[in-house]
Amino acid sequence: NNAWTPAVTLRFMRQVADQDIFWLEEPVPTDDVAGSAELARALDVPVAGYESETGLGGFRDLIERQAVDIVQPDVIWTGGITECKRVAAVAHAHRLPVIPHVFSSAVAAIANMHFIAAIPNGGLLEFDQNPNPLRSDLFEEPIEVGPDGKVRLPERPGLGVALNQATVDKYRVETDPTPALLTRMSSPPNAATVCSTIAWTCVWSRTSTATANASPCSPTISSTTVCAASAFMSATATRAPSSA
Repeated sequence: NNAWTPAVTLRFMRQVADQDIFWLEEPVPTDDVAGSAELARALDVPVAGYESETGLGGFRDLIERQAVDIVQPDVIWTGGITECKRVAAVAHAHRLPVIPHVFSSAVAAIANMHFIAAIPNGGLLEFDQNPNPLRSDLFEEPIEVGPDGKVRLPERPGLGVALNQATVDKYRVETDPTPALLTRMSSPPNAATVCSTIAWTCVWSRTSTATANASPCSPTISSTTVCAASAFMSATATRAPSSA
């Protein structure tokens, strides 16, 4: 996705014109709305996209400028079910179908399924077939796709599913690997390494309820402050005598 120019796309599509392609997904970068619109006008194959767009404003621009024939938001990327329904409403007003992108866990899949079941212009769902235990084994009752390609959605509250705790435990990882990362470093970290580590830790600390009160980061901390601090730490570490 997002890899070609309009010229490269047109050349490729001419070469595969006899392959009965169902749609062409995100041929150009998401912000090349003019290029995507050019392709949508020139091609017989529908242009689909753009999952990497993250909100109503961007999708409205794509739709109103006729840059897509198939609209592809994703509940976990585009702002949740409510925001996706807003995108779908704009698409419906322009008589465009919505076929959500899904390339993640079973939770993402079932959330997007509920989304398309709640709109008038849904129906199909992109459904990854690569081996993925966080899709196939994550629920106590796995998603079952029938021979006709249809799924019967659960009618219980919420998304209607329960997580398989054994799968959750099997793939659980440490929430904050930063201390272990620094411990494993065989040489003093450089400024860039410490800068990125501090920035990551600050973001994690401010978003984790478990450590929010203990966070050393101000909500208004700037990248300049973080990098300056990291440069000082790196210089100090470099001057420290070797343990050998």
